[in-house]
Amino acid sequence: MASRASPTLSSTGLVLSAQPVKALYTATDSLSLWAKQRKGTANRLWSMAAFAAAFTRPLRRSTSRLFSKKSVEQMTAELTQFVAAVASGPLDRVRRARLLGRIERILKESLGSDAEILGYGSCFTDTAETDADIDATIYVPMTLKRAQAAAKVTKSRSEMLREVALKCRQLGMEVEENISHGTVTIGEAVSVHVASNTFRSYSTCRCVLSCQRLLPLFSSHLIRAYVQLDPRLRSLILALKYWARAAGVLKKQDGYIPSYVISLMAIYYVQVCDQLPSLHQLARRSHLVQCEQRFDTAFLRREHVSWQSMAFLSAADLPSAATLLRGFFNFYAKEFDWNGEVLSVRLGERHKIDSERFRNLWGKRKSFHVEDPIELGRNLTTRVHPKALEQLRLCLQVKVDEAESLQELICPDDSTLPKADQWQARKEQMQHTRHFELASLDGRHQTCLICGQQFSDTWLLRQHQVDLAHFNTDNFEEVLLGRKSDELARLRTWQRLSKEIGWTSDEIGSTSDEQRDSS
Repeated sequence: MASRASPTLSSTGLVLSAQPVKALYTATDSLSLWAKQRKGTANRLWSMAAFAAAFTRPLRRSTSRLFSKKSVEQMTAELTQFVAAVASGPLDRVRRARLLGRIERILKESLGSDAEILGYGSCFTDTAETDADIDATIYVPMTLKRAQAAAKVTKSRSEMLREVALKCRQLGMEVEENISHGTVTIGEAVSVHVASNTFRSYSTCRCVLSCQRLLPLFSSHLIRAYVQLDPRLRSLILALKYWARAAGVLKKQDGYIPSYVISLMAIYYVQVCDQLPSLHQLARRSHLVQCEQRFDTAFLRREHVSWQSMAFLSAADLPSAATLLRGFFNFYAKEFDWNGEVLSVRLGERHKIDSERFRNLWGKRKSFHVEDPIELGRNLTTRVHPKALEQLRLCLQVKVDEAESLQELICPDDSTLPKADQWQARKEQMQHTRHFELASLDGRHQTCLICGQQFSDTWLLRQHQVDLAHFNTDNFEEVLLGRKSDELARLRTWQRLSKEIGWTSDEIGSTSDEQRDSS
């Protein structure tokens, strides 16, 4: 019987490399594999493999750091080019401002001269792509006449949306109604001549229009303030949105992850892993604003962020946006507790679902809790399908260490990264209009004259008024009429609930008296 040959460089299949560290690393793995395949080999082979592994362990760490530094530098350059390609530019802002201005003129003709359109969302937080839709809402101030005509708030809102949609359709604009969700999509299209008698229509700009939804203004101001505090967040959020769409977890359909959650995930990761301060906590330390009972609008405003940004960005050894992008996948794949942890940008710290801070959190399902930083107790994933949450968790299991380029990291469908256009905006097109920016938050305390409830911001008062048909006016007689109608509406509500619960007439009377005394 022929004797087995001892392991040599040729028998183990090793190839000498010009890089000694990498060659020793490869020799260690090949020697271990050769010893496993030949079980009759002497035990000294295992000792050789163990010695080589122990000897190269620090070399492996230094090599991985060397290669990761090189790949991060390459990915940083690619990320810069990627952001320049996909981020909204001056021409996109001009197109959106023109569309919003045109829709607002229709609103004033249909709903009254005091009606206005308010934009929010990614297009106003500097985190939108070039093809992103505009998110906007109709705001019509509540008056006595409108309060008396609004028997049902939801009905009046749907009627206003239908009226605006009909007028836009008559003017040749593209309209898609989704009244069940309280939105209407309005877009402008351009016809392109393709053949002799053939024209093709392309949408240039679209606006998802809602009615009397004012709370998203606070969410947009919060995201914009974080992006101003740490400019790396802009690149991180844009790359993650592109990745989520390519992975199929971010769609404009019910049951999928909204882009707002993706932005909160990026901010929470930087808070936990890179010590990004919480704007809510900073506001409490500086005593600039106070917290509401139902809404937490007490965060540091964008105009007060500049000095905080200088202090945060002046810290040494801040990782690049490409490093944050790599760490994002590692954090949510290996460190984040999907079943027991709450993603809370408001707190900026890691807490479990059973914490006293989240005792009023809605929809405590088994996995992935995302707290709304503005509306206390709201869980942003309650309407997301469990299969979409599981798909998100599985898509985050990216082999970050093996990704050597940005395309391998954020293009799971093997698509190519977009490249920047060469179009530049002309100066005459960039005339300032109010549709370029978010509506400002004044932070002044306001009181509803109908019910006496106090609010920490004017927009919270306006949201309260359009929800309950309350209004503020200098006419005392109108205030008395409003209070009387509000009391009757409250009494009708208690009577309707009493029929469902089965209360007696005495219980109804005593309960309504207690409610009247408390108000």
